[in-house]
Amino acid sequence: MELSLILDVVVAGLLVATIGYAAVLNRKLQSLRANKAEFEAMIGEFNDATRRTEGSIQALRLAADQTAKALSVQVERGQALRDELTFLTGRADGAAERIASGGSARPEVAAYAASPKPQAAPRPQPVPAAAAPAPRAAANNPAPPRPAPVARPAAASADEPESDAGGRSKAEQDLLKALRELR
Repeated sequence: MELSLILDVVVAGLLVATIGYAAVLNRKLQSLRANKAEFEAMIGEFNDATRRTEGSIQALRLAADQTAKALSVQVERGQALRDELTFLTGRADGAAERIASGGSARPEVAAYAASPKPQAAPRPQPVPAAAAPAPRAAANNPAPPRPAPVARPAAASADEPESDAGGRSKAEQDLLKALRELR
């Protein structure tokens, strides 16, 4: 009998331990159930924050793409301006070198200066009134076209700057000085 009594005492002890463990577990489950509403609210807020973050990331990507496009347009514009300035600087250097060597800034100007000056055409004499033809009807004959004026280069004005002993004006000297400083 003693063996059955020992086994009953061991089983009773294990039952007491199981009851105590079940009571502790029940209290923890009750606190978990009480905080379930808080957990659900917190998980809902976390989901909302995640959605807002995803939307913000998409908006940020879109803004970055638009900024990149605008920046590339500005870079292309800047490169075009740089190329144009390089071209103009090269042309100005060539003109300055021609001026410095005693030549003209443009070959056409030098060729024109060397060519003989055109003579003024004689003015037509007025026709006497008796020999003039009768006026024509305006409806049948339109007015004759006027000849285009001939462009003539202006003669050197008297108010041009004085030249120094080297044959260069003050403006030419200033231009050459500025171009030398750029090099």
